[in-house]
Amino acid sequence: MCQNLGVALAGAIGAAGAIVCLGAGQPALGQTVCDSIGPDVIVGEIPGAANYSSVGGIEAFSIGTTACNIGDDILLWMDNSTFHPVIGQNMFRLKDARFEQIGQAWLKHGFAALQNDACGCGCSHSGVLDYLNAGCSDPYTAGLNGGQGGVGPKFEVNAYTGDFLWPPTDIDNTGDSIYKRLQVKISDLDPTQDGGGRYYVEAQYIAPDDSAAGNHFNNISYRTADISGGGTAWSLALTGATQRELSAIEAWRLADPSVNLVTADVPNDGRFYLGWKVTDLGGGQWDYEFALYNMNADRSAGLFRVPLHAGTAVSSTGFHDVDYHSGEPYKGDDWTVTVVSNEILWETTPHAVDPDANALRWGTLYNFRFVADAAPTSITDVEIGLFKPGTPSTIMIPLTGIGPANDDCANATAVPSGTTPFSNLNATTDGPDEPAACDFFGYTHIESDVWFRYTAPCSGTVTVSLCGSSYDTKLAIYGTNCPAGPGAVIVCNDDFCPIQSEVSFAASGGQQYLIRIGGFEGAQGTGNMTIEPPCGPPGPENDLCDDALATSDGAVPFSTINATTDGPAHTACTEASADTQVGSDIWYDYTATCTGTLTVTTCEQLGGSADYDSKLAVYDGCSCPVGDANILGCNDDDTINPCGGVPTYQSTLAVPVAAGQCYKIRIGGFEGAHGTGTFIVSGDCECPTDVNGDGTTNVLDLIDLLLCFGLPAVPECVAEDINGDGTVNVLDLIDLLLAFGTVCP
Repeated sequence: MCQNLGVALAGAIGAAGAIVCLGAGQPALGQTVCDSIGPDVIVGEIPGAANYSSVGGIEAFSIGTTACNIGDDILLWMDNSTFHPVIGQNMFRLKDARFEQIGQAWLKHGFAALQNDACGCGCSHSGVLDYLNAGCSDPYTAGLNGGQGGVGPKFEVNAYTGDFLWPPTDIDNTGDSIYKRLQVKISDLDPTQDGGGRYYVEAQYIAPDDSAAGNHFNNISYRTADISGGGTAWSLALTGATQRELSAIEAWRLADPSVNLVTADVPNDGRFYLGWKVTDLGGGQWDYEFALYNMNADRSAGLFRVPLHAGTAVSSTGFHDVDYHSGEPYKGDDWTVTVVSNEILWETTPHAVDPDANALRWGTLYNFRFVADAAPTSITDVEIGLFKPGTPSTIMIPLTGIGPANDDCANATAVPSGTTPFSNLNATTDGPDEPAACDFFGYTHIESDVWFRYTAPCSGTVTVSLCGSSYDTKLAIYGTNCPAGPGAVIVCNDDFCPIQSEVSFAASGGQQYLIRIGGFEGAQGTGNMTIEPPCGPPGPENDLCDDALATSDGAVPFSTINATTDGPAHTACTEASADTQVGSDIWYDYTATCTGTLTVTTCEQLGGSADYDSKLAVYDGCSCPVGDANILGCNDDDTINPCGGVPTYQSTLAVPVAAGQCYKIRIGGFEGAHGTGTFIVSGDCECPTDVNGDGTTNVLDLIDLLLCFGLPAVPECVAEDINGDGTVNVLDLIDLLLAFGTVCP
């Protein structure tokens, strides 16, 4: 929820009108709502990455972006003017519980918009390149965004209003292989130096008409990435699905439930995100980690203050920023830190002294960290000082009373088997008192509770353990539904090892259970929850839809052993029985190389295999499905081909696909059956020269091909490689021109 602090706190903090939002306040993962008023550009997809040669210990990358206009009016996209979007690229890393920005790029200036429908909003093709029609999408490849021409600096852009100078400084200048591109130090990539961890890339669109319509807080999306290589050559490869309308800092909280995340809006300016994590080091010492991200606040931040109780002992202070490059005028000096008896303060050179000082400007994230002998309950707020002059001069963000994301049962976090970190710091209590099952030492409640949702992969005894946690825990298990009152608890425990909790209970395969973690007499802290299923180790790496693996045409070995079920049930999945679910499911993302038919099969007759009763589903788009909206098809038993069983228990599914679009493949089993096998993915091209899949080989296909001309068949240029020789070249152009004007079947 959002709280307007202007009335309640203005007198105390001098920041009238500041808005602090508790929690994300963004659409659920994978959901896109196409009903905005006015033009509204979002990053619909981050479809691919490009890699370049390193220079002087710096690697360079670029990422592709697909813009979607989810509003009800056109978005201007006019070349050589101030009426088009600019595109930002950032890179982040999560390592050792710290979320840091490690790279940024200059801005790609939009010059022409195609009219596709990547976000499923119902695009009406206009053929006009000067604007992006309502409901339409436009792809810019990684190679295009990584080009050095048509790229301008960030310092000339006001990210809140969308205004920028034209022409930008050095827009046509070129340089070495890292110039203007997404630059990252090799030391942040190489595990033998300071590399390793989880990597994320983020893309952002800034457009003046989008901002004028008030739609400038949903223009960012992120995606996970893998890093490989060695020495001076490192490569970036994208993984998982694009997380639409979410800033990359959201990934920190998703990966670590002990992280708190809030947004703070500057009156008549942009938005900051503040994330923080507090770790009990023992011996009365606490580690504080703050990450402050400036999404689009033009006034920027130049001060970060943490008020302390008098006499608090502070040590191990730290600061981290991200480098500017390629001629951006901003300084790179670290912020100075000052510790006195009642506060710790980081600040850069004031604006009045140096307007180009190292302020926290839009599209960047800075970190502030320290160790103190003060528990989290004693640090109640932080102050952000705004860099550029204006009113207010500071904003205050309260820290206390903001619970974890899964503070309420209704927001229970889905977890697989294995070990999951948890925190109930600042959690409230929404579960019922349980006087019958949870009476330990006269204390019957489970206060300061957080909630998790677990699907048993098979039937048998499940053990949930909190042993080793930092505080006196209490633990209870419930069925599928949040308890409305006492008595629904299955099992409860207070002390097991010795003052932490552990329970075991009989579970049914495929059944969901709620796990409630709290503290004895409301105690709070952090720990690790370990769930041991009755059927072996944790499930596959792509067990959850959010962890889908990328796949392409060919044979793909798979295993659903120990997989849980996180996808929805569908009436379309009942052709062979009354079972509407695709149980024990795993997930893959597939990008169509051409317009035609996608066939997915586990049938032995067709080259696949499955040693169990398999089940398949395919969805339109690579966002995780919610309900029946995006399902293209489902199959339990292939009744056409003789592929095992009586009559057959293996599966085949064929669905229509469009070139360049992403599709979600879901593999599971009948009534939760699981096993191993190989599935075959094959795309049958009906009309390979119809690059954008609009049914005709026309000028839009020609433009798509020319945008990829000379590039290898990277994921965003696969459809443009018409003859499949691995490069978009003159042979593909000849094929397209020979078919120009034909209507595809």
